[in-house]
Amino acid sequence: MVVTDSAYTISFNLGSGSGNFINKEVVYQSPTNVQAEATAVALVQTWIPSTGLLTVTNIAGEFIDGELIIGANSGAQYVLKL
Repeated sequence: MVVTDSAYTISFNLGSGSGNFINKEVVYQSPTNVQAEATAVALVQTWIPSTGLLTVTNIAGEFIDGELIIGANSGAQYVLKL
């Protein structure tokens, strides 16, 4: 679980999924997979597909282990592994 904090950058290890996140795009978690109902959001700083490492900043809400992280523009979807 990551609580609201926009003052730092954090890296997430992601598991199975598809697509490629875009730098500076909004990523989110939502119980319905709809951005308007997001329970957590952040901005992509870097995405390394070969390692599944996603670095984000401007975090708001709580990212939950085992749930999808979705790219608002790219449509990329990966399971968060904390």
